[in-house]
Formats: sequence, structure tokens, C-alpha cells
Amino acid sequence: MTRKQIAKSGERFHFALYKQERLRQATWSFNLLIGLNVASALVSFVGVLLLLFGDASAAAVTTVSGLTFGTVNTYWLKCFQDVNNRLDDTNNNSEKESNEPN
Repeated sequence: MTRKQIAKSGERFHFALYKQERLRQATWSFNLLIGLNVASALVSFVGVLLLLFGDASAAAVTTVSGLTFGTVNTYWLKCFQDVNNRLDDTNNNSEKESNEPN
């Protein structure tokens, strides 16, 4: 095996690891955000039911909880986007390093 072939196989291995990590993180972020959105919807629905049955103080608490879930969703989405951007930067930097002549 020549040096070029070894370098190419190393690049393919690196790219496969990169793709696997991106897929893992995308799966986790999707599942977490779906779960939080479902929880937020359930809390909001309970708040509407409480308001319909005349319990305004409990409805206010569930409304605040629903807003909190929405804020947490936004925070996690930003975190996942930041992690994905860092992975992209890492991959781009490693590609530049592998393309530089020795």
C-alpha cells in the first residue's frame, strides 16, 4: 500500500466517524426537542382545561410552565446548533490540514 492509499483510507475513516457523530447528535437533538415539545403541548392543554373548569390560579401556573418549556426548547436548539457548527468547523479544519503538502 502506498502512502497516498494509506492517507486516503485514513480520510475515509475520519469522514465515516464524522458522519456517525453527526447522525448521533442529530438523533439525540431531534428526540429531545420532540419530547420537550410534546411536554409543552401537554402542559398547555392542561392549562386550558384548568381555565375552562374555573381554576385560574392553577391555569396561571401551567401557563408559566408551558412558557418555561418553550424557553428550554429554544436554549437546547441553540446548543445543538452550536455543537453542529463546531463539528463542521472541526471537519473543515481537518480537511484543510489533510490537503496541505507535507
